[in-house]
Amino acid sequence: MHVLHQGRAEYILVYPGRSPTVVKRVVMGPDTSRGEVRQLYVESGVWKMSRLLEEDVREVREGLASSESVGCLITEVVVPGFEWEDHRWMRKADLEELFPLKSEEEEDALKMRKLFQGHVR
Repeated sequence: MHVLHQGRAEYILVYPGRSPTVVKRVVMGPDTSRGEVRQLYVESGVWKMSRLLEEDVREVREGLASSESVGCLITEVVVPGFEWEDHRWMRKADLEELFPLKSEEEEDALKMRKLFQGHVR
């Protein structure tokens, strides 16, 4: 369970074992009228990635927002508890397996590989 304290972040959740692979985008933030959520439950076996929203980072770059006001603070609660031996970082091979390059899905697979490129080992 992820609980928002302040700021905003984008979560990309990848549900493996489904064909095609299911990808869900969720924004954690305070503005529920825009579909943002304050709590996010992520079940076991789901790959996840989080990052600051590109529009928030762009506003800082363009001087429209202070870097001190852009960020995200969450608490992650793992039940029944966190054990490092249960954790696994996504590797490039995992990414390629989840998003194989096939003719009709190649464009989507390339987009997903690019999205995760800097976040795999």
